[in-house]
Formats: sequence, C-alpha cells, structure tokens
Amino acid sequence: MSHGVETLAELGEVKCTDAFRKLNIVKKMRMTVGVSVSSGLLDMEIETEGVSREELLDVLKGYKLHKKYYRLKSGDFINLEDENLKMLKELMETMHLSPKEFIKGKVHLPIYRTLYLDKLLEEKEGLYTNRDQAFRSMVKNFKTISDADYEVPSNLSRIMRGYQKNGFQWMKTLESCQFGGILADDMGLGKTLQAISFLLSAKDRGTKTLVVAPASLVFNWGEEFERFAPELKVQLITGDQQERQKKIEEYQNYDISVTSYDLLRRDISYYEDKEFDYEIIDEALNRFEHVFKQVVKTDKCACK
Repeated sequence: MSHGVETLAELGEVKCTDAFRKLNIVKKMRMTVGVSVSSGLLDMEIETEGVSREELLDVLKGYKLHKKYYRLKSGDFINLEDENLKMLKELMETMHLSPKEFIKGKVHLPIYRTLYLDKLLEEKEGLYTNRDQAFRSMVKNFKTISDADYEVPSNLSRIMRGYQKNGFQWMKTLESCQFGGILADDMGLGKTLQAISFLLSAKDRGTKTLVVAPASLVFNWGEEFERFAPELKVQLITGDQQERQKKIEEYQNYDISVTSYDLLRRDISYYEDKEFDYEIIDEALNRFEHVFKQVVKTDKCACK
C-alpha cells in the first residue's frame, strides 16, 4: 500500500444500489421572482425549479432548524446553505406572509414595500427577477428625486432653501406613487413650510386636507398658512363643541382644516363619514398615529 492518501479502492470494495446511485444533491436552488404593480398593490410571484411551493415551505422549515440538507419527495437532496433560502425566510418574516399566502402563487403586498423589495432583490446576485415597467419606474423616481419635474409654487420658490425644495420634491414623488411618508428634518429647518408648499401645489385640484397638531401649535399653523399661502382657505377647528361640530360639517368649504389631538378625540364621531385627500400629522412620532387610520378616511397621509 502506497504512502499518502488512501483511495477507497485501496481500502476495499464499495457497493451501492442503483437507487443510491441516482441520488442527487442540488447544490443551489434556482429561483425566479416576478414583481408587478396592479391596482395599488405589488403582485409578487415566486417560482422554484424542481421544488413545488408546498414542498418549499418544508424546505424553509429545515433551513430554520439549521439543517444542512433537505430530502425532496423526488429523493434528491437540496443544499440548505443557500442565500436564496435566506432571502425567502427574510421576505416571509418581514412581509408577515403566512404559509397559506406563500403557496397560493401570487402574493399581494402593500405598494409602500417597493423600495425594500427592490433592495432585497438587488442584493441577491444569483436570483433572476422580472420587474414590470411600473415597478421599475417607481424605483427610478425615488433614485432621482432631485431631478424630479415638480415645480415649487412660484411665490415660495424665492424663499425656500435648497433642502426644503428637495423635501417638496420628495413629497410630490410620494404622492405620485400613492405613498405616505415621514418628513423627519430637525427642529427649525422648515418642515411646516415644506408641507405648506406641497398643499399649495395641490390647490387647483380642489383637495381637502386635515392637519392634526398639538394644541399649542394649532394657531401657529393658522399663522403660517396666512404668511406663506394666504390663497388657501383655512379653518381652525376650535371653540365649544357646537362650534366645532359646525366647522367639521362645513369642511368641504375649506382647503385646510386644522385641529388638535385632544379635540380630534372628542370630536371623533363627527369625522366618521368625512373624506380628506391628505392628512398632515404634526409631531406624529410622539402620538398614536394609528388612530387616524382607523377613524379618518384618507388617500394620503404625511407625518412630520
């Protein structure tokens, strides 16, 4: 026997059955993800070569248990140390997809998940993706916000700083994609002015807006509208209960209605059949903004 590494032939004879010979280890699972935009939702479809959706769930369970291989119904083994499986697990957990949703074929996701999904798919080099024109256009718009073709209202263009104009462009881009958003500039950098410029740009469309702010800032909002956009019809929903109810009923006569968090809670029943195109929620991170989603019907919401 020679020195060095010994071969199996030198150690003895190895016999195996035909069934064993036919076993195959799939080194990497081939997967395709298709994404399209339809009726305000993202439609995502996942296709895997050689693995059904039902069996893919069992594969993912094996992945979560940190197993190295999973035996498919065909008898083949799939390598669970696969980046695509890691991506699928992250996708299911982040998007809160149930197993039933996952295996039904096409999964519907909120459209605001567009940028996250695009980033996730871009990071997986071995993953083939098919993204429709609407999806790609939406992503491109967010990557080129500074070049967006939205004009700041002429009377504000002269006083707004560059970063404030960028904030205006960003909010217009959000609107074009039917997104809500959070304007998170530091204090004193003109978030109110940016919001007013956005609302002023929509005046010609006859939009209705509800601004909700801390009680101490309600009159400040009224002063800022008067200063920067006097052409907007603004009402402050203040006064006793009877006065406030009357103002809320007449909200369609105004471009902007401003109220406080405390008064909104008291008057919540008066808003139940009211529809606003926009909500501007001031100091939103210190409040429970989910209340407004449950009570006030709206198409778009911006928090600052």
